[in-house]
Amino acid sequence: YRECEEAFPPLEVGSRFVVLAPWHRGKESPGRIPLVVKPGSAFGTGYHESTQIVLELMETRVKSKDSVVDVGTGSGILSLGALKLGAASVVARDLDGAVLAEVEENLDLNDLRGAVRLEEGDLLRGFEGPVDLLTANIVLEPLLQLLPDVRRVLRPGGWALFSGLLGTEKQTFLAALEEAGLRPAEDRARGEWWGVAAQNPA
Repeated sequence: YRECEEAFPPLEVGSRFVVLAPWHRGKESPGRIPLVVKPGSAFGTGYHESTQIVLELMETRVKSKDSVVDVGTGSGILSLGALKLGAASVVARDLDGAVLAEVEENLDLNDLRGAVRLEEGDLLRGFEGPVDLLTANIVLEPLLQLLPDVRRVLRPGGWALFSGLLGTEKQTFLAALEEAGLRPAEDRARGEWWGVAAQNPA
């Protein structure tokens, strides 16, 4: 059990966050926003490069009072990050209803019980919006399926943050972004992973 605990040391992400397993509470880095996430079966402990990319892209883009949808929420870490940066409302959606209990648990660990609306759903099907920010840290195929729906739910000037892509998939995805009418503004790579922030033109 100790080995498992030592496998998840506190991890500073970007310039603002620190990701902590519950047993490291109290070891927060001064001046950083703690994201307490219990390593479970759902994807998104914060230790994966693709998750770190979205958290970094989010730091400068979440504004106070923003509404957010987190597609393929996994552990809920991106929802937590958005709330702690000041978002007013977050909807977390996942195709796998079983992960939503883990999201609840992680919300509790961050004293954010009830702050996120949890939905079992396939990408943006049945989701109305509009929202100021969309996050999706999944993989190429579902991201490509998601793209045609993004502008429908995103306010003009709003941001969509995508990750879970390999560096080798960058050109494919940038071409699909353009086709979907979204404007890439900043991209990041970590290891073999790649992610991008794109804006819905106002």
